[in-house]
Formats: sequence, structure tokens, C-alpha cells
Amino acid sequence: MNKKVGNILKYGVSIALAAALLYFSFRGVGWADFLEGLRACRWGFVILSMLFGLLAFWFRALRWRELLLPIDRSTTRLTCFNAVNISYLVNLVLPRVGEFVRCGYITAHSEKDSKDNGRRLASYVAVFPDETMLREYHLPPGSMQHVDLETGDRIWSKLKEFGVKYVPGGSAANTITCTSIFGMPSGFIGKIGNDELGHLYKSTLEQYGVKTTLLTGTKGSGRAMCFITGANSERTFADYMGAALELVPEDLKPEYFQGYDYFHIEGYLVQNQDLIRKAVQMAKEAGCKISIDMASYNVVESNEAFFHNLVDRYVDIVFANESEARAFTKQEPRDALDTLASQCEIAVVKVGKDGSMVKQGDEYHYIEAWPAATVDATGAGDTYAAGFLYAHSLGMPLKVCGEVGSIIAAKVVEVIGTKIDVPRWKDAKREIRELIASVNQ
Repeated sequence: MNKKVGNILKYGVSIALAAALLYFSFRGVGWADFLEGLRACRWGFVILSMLFGLLAFWFRALRWRELLLPIDRSTTRLTCFNAVNISYLVNLVLPRVGEFVRCGYITAHSEKDSKDNGRRLASYVAVFPDETMLREYHLPPGSMQHVDLETGDRIWSKLKEFGVKYVPGGSAANTITCTSIFGMPSGFIGKIGNDELGHLYKSTLEQYGVKTTLLTGTKGSGRAMCFITGANSERTFADYMGAALELVPEDLKPEYFQGYDYFHIEGYLVQNQDLIRKAVQMAKEAGCKISIDMASYNVVESNEAFFHNLVDRYVDIVFANESEARAFTKQEPRDALDTLASQCEIAVVKVGKDGSMVKQGDEYHYIEAWPAATVDATGAGDTYAAGFLYAHSLGMPLKVCGEVGSIIAAKVVEVIGTKIDVPRWKDAKREIRELIASVNQ
């Protein structure tokens, strides 16, 4: 059942039930006596009693929220208040059933789920003092370049001489891993090789609680080699896509998207335009909000027309850094944000150490970068997107969504690679709880 039909049934049944209840409640009422009774009321006392009644419901809602906070901090006061009111309404028709309805309502309006479609790449991270290696393999600094198997093997052999760190990654996988750690039920769609690297990739995602839909291809598992260079820790990628490129539209099934509220994709996938088009169509039919990370300026430049069509027709939330925003709009970051926001529901432009900008309609906020001792910017944008989507799923204001993204991004830049250690995760969750608590007060 698609979302439109579901909404029609939901509201239709609700209106029919309300009409039936009103009919049985007022059946046999003498309207002349009823109106006379209304005129004789002392309305000051009536209004006062209604206020006290609402106050009693409000305190019951606060009590429920306090009971739930230890297991789910996403539950808001308004959600609990609505649940209490609905439960008492149901009890009028079916005594005690409202207690179950209250629980169901709160569950349905707590954290939302996230689904991801992205590259299935194991990442190898190496740090260099300069750009000599980049020049040797003709890799423009700050770009993402696709390489064939032979070139990938040559780069990998060279990197091993310098010492590398293995990190299961891929832009969207980094995002979805973080949303899972935040507590959002998260899934991942992709294709891996039948090899040790693919099995390691799958087990690592599942270790973080991600539900994987990883098909097996004929080629080896994809891998991304990340060069971190210079004093500003600039990242350059050489990607061998391998089995990841074998994922085709025919592999996708509607059930992969059902039960999720968000569908997050990465711009690196746009070389397979038919796959992306089919994926976003299925996600929309399943009622998902669609977010995209534009991934890299050279990817945007080489697929400009497709990106514009995708954002105009399907995407709700766009994440871009300043170079990607410039490539997409041909404007500087602030003006680029306005252009992006005119084409989708929410636009986010990240400007590195200077923070980020977010806009929805006419609402604009500049978000300062959270303090951090930066050693490697790899994964900063991916984790920012995870924090933003997590806060958005809780119904947080636009500015708070950006601030939560900034908090978690500040933790990943303090480590090599894209995986935040446990102490930093604890700090991030504490800081985010305090931020959200200040909003809910």
C-alpha cells in the first residue's frame, strides 16, 4: 500500500469513526433543551475546569516522559501529551485498550529509521606530508578518481610500503553506521565480492547494528584508497569500484525500502544513473524522505544535468561542501545555498573549519564548527549528515539539526579514518543530549 492510499484510509476511517461517535452521543438529545443548557452555563467555571483538565493530562504526559527517558531520549513532551489524550479517548469506547494505544502511538512517533544505498568499499587510509604520490598517479588534490583494477593494484602495492589503515567505508556507509549507533534502525543496500574483503565489510557493518542487504557480484569487492596530504589534511581518493558497479536496477526490490523514513544516497553512485533513478523512485513510493551527499566536485561537474534532475524531482535534503555547491550552482557558498534551497526542502552547505550553513524555505542559520583537534577530515561530511538526519528524525528545529551534525563531525576529525572511538562517542552523545534537552525545556 503506497503512502497516499494509506493517508486516505487513515483520515477516512478517522472521520467516519468521529461521525459515528457523535451520532451515538447526541442521538435522542432535545436540541432546544441542549441550547438552553448552554446559555445557562457559567462559562468562566467551564473554561477553568477545562484548563485544569488539560493541566492534569500535561502532568501525566510529563510523568510518562520521565519514565521513558532512560530507554529513549527522543520521546518529546508533545508526543507524550498526544498519546495520553488519544489513550483516554480510546478508553471511552474500549475500556483499558487506550493503554495499548498510548504505547503504540509513542513508538510510532519516536526515532525514525534510515535506509542507505551507496558504494560498497573498503577504505585504506594513508597519510603523506606532501602531494608527491598524487602527482605520480595523476590524482588532482581533493578529488575522487575512479581507477581500474590494474591501477588500483599498483597504488595499493605502493601504499603498503608506507603503512596504511583499513577502515570499512564508503560515504553512505559511514553515514548509515553513525545513524545506527545513534539508535536509528538502519539498513544498507549494496553488492560485494565473494572474497575476504567483502565478508569483512559485511560483518563490520552488522557489528554496528546495520541491517545489510549485500548481494554478491562476480568481481572483487570495491576499495577506496584515501590519501591524506598537507597541513590541512586534505583528502584525495582513488576508487576501484569492483563488484559495487555490478548492482543494477533489476537487483532492487520494493521491500528493501519499506519500513524506513529516510533514504540516503551518495553522489559517487551517479555514474550508474539507471540504478539511482530506480532507487529514488522506489524510495518515494515507500514514503521515504530522500537525502543526498554530493560527494565530490568533479563528480558533480561530470554529471551536472543528472544531478539537477535528481534534486529537482526527488531529493528532499541536499548535503554539499563549498566546492560541490559551487560546481552545482556556479555560485559562491552563500548564494549556492539559496539556489539549492529553492530546489529542495532543506539545503546544507558545509564550509570546512568555518562551519556550515543550513536553509529551509526562508529560514537560514549559520552553524559554527564545533571545537576539535583535527588530524584527518575523512568522514567529516558523512558523520555530519548522520547527525543532521538523526536530529531531523526527532523533529528538532533546523538549527539544532545543523548543530548536532557539527558536534559529531568534530569527533571524527580527531581520529584517522572514519570510525569514532568509544570515548568520543560518549562525549558526543552527552553533548547532543544536553543540546536537545535545552531545546525541550
